[in-house]
Amino acid sequence: MLKRYLKNQKGLTLIELLAVVVILGVIAAIAVPSVFNIMNNSKKDAEVANANQLISSAKILVANGTITTTKTETLANMVTDGVMDSVLKDPFTKAAYDTAEVVVTYDSTANTFSYAVLLVAGAHGVYDGTTTKTAVSESSDLKASAH
Repeated sequence: MLKRYLKNQKGLTLIELLAVVVILGVIAAIAVPSVFNIMNNSKKDAEVANANQLISSAKILVANGTITTTKTETLANMVTDGVMDSVLKDPFTKAAYDTAEVVVTYDSTANTFSYAVLLVAGAHGVYDGTTTKTAVSESSDLKASAH
């Protein structure tokens, strides 16, 4: 009876366990870098969304007549003027931006406004990529310039 009991025991062999561990290791090696890449891309997208929010707020100030000429409008002023609800945070560091401003340029010849944004937190942010950190204009430039 003991022999029959020992003979009927079923389990995994060491080789089967090693095969499962190797397969899980391969899956982890593929998945982990992808997850980190997705997280980094979402932080860049959040930074671009912050920049677009600043531009939208500046457009509100132009529409209601607060801005009528070329002007640099800071985030703090926009919060004071009531067009921004809260202070934007850098998605990478979760801290407030060192520099957060919109440069509104008025072209009197064409009677149009153009907008550029500068968000800087430490070494990264939304700017043109130079060491002087010049603001980038709205549109597709924002997507390409997030660091």
